[in-house]
Amino acid sequence: MNSLADLRVFGAIGFQDAPNELWLGKQGYQPQKSLLKRIVDSAFESKVGVVGITSEDDAMIQFSPEDRFGFLRHQMGSLYPEYIISRPQEGVFRFWKRGEKIVYLVNAETIHAPKGSDWHGVKLHVVGGNCLPKKLSLAEAVKEADERGYMTFLMGVGASDEARRVADTVAARVTGIIEHDATNTFWDALTKLPKVGPSLRGYSRSNNALAKKYAESFGKPGIAVSSAHWMHEIGRAGINFELTNENDVLGDLRTAIKNRNFTNKRGHNNLLDVLRFGHLLQEYGGAPDRFKGADSSYNRSGEI
Repeated sequence: MNSLADLRVFGAIGFQDAPNELWLGKQGYQPQKSLLKRIVDSAFESKVGVVGITSEDDAMIQFSPEDRFGFLRHQMGSLYPEYIISRPQEGVFRFWKRGEKIVYLVNAETIHAPKGSDWHGVKLHVVGGNCLPKKLSLAEAVKEADERGYMTFLMGVGASDEARRVADTVAARVTGIIEHDATNTFWDALTKLPKVGPSLRGYSRSNNALAKKYAESFGKPGIAVSSAHWMHEIGRAGINFELTNENDVLGDLRTAIKNRNFTNKRGHNNLLDVLRFGHLLQEYGGAPDRFKGADSSYNRSGEI
């Protein structure tokens, strides 16, 4: 069965449900208890078969809103009897809705440089699990993910020569490279505009071209992802692959990527949506009350 897999999906900018409407209220995604249904329905509407539910945070306690995959597990009951849900393997949930094809949610995490370290924009995207330790070096993070049996992908390698030098230290050990990120949507000409240009460079389409060239230079598979921060962006980019074993989605993905038995869907997110995403992060990312959820990792001890 041919399936579209979008392996880096946030769905919303944050899963926190704070009284000040950060973040869900600012995006119109309240109530918090409807997040899982919104994501699954969006996948059905976009004809996406595999969705990599991605966590990325400096602090993450299992089942807190920052652990997105674990947090969504608590909303499973609200989907019965409209959906039939099963767990074919660790880190995967299957959703079937009468009259629709099946959607799989896969656990994923993007790891960025810990405080005090500089990876020059490079990140490590992990597929198969999350909640890895947060204070590892890039090499240690790759090793930890590999030992847990997760797939690993470098991203951000198109950002600069410094980024590529950082990536060089681990490129031989990762599963592949994210060579097309749908958030890299701005034409290079726009990045040269006065005042606004510098803030757009991180989302330039040339970053994808450079990442693709980097993947080819290392002989690594290069995959496409949406990096969706809005529900309607899910499936904007991804990989088409053949799903042969419904009880081993991760195995089929690993084999298809390793053997390059997939094709990339290279869509781009809407420029205004990316600008909205950037505005919300800039406006509220440092707000002192942005983690006012009772179950937020930031309000509890035990940071991983």
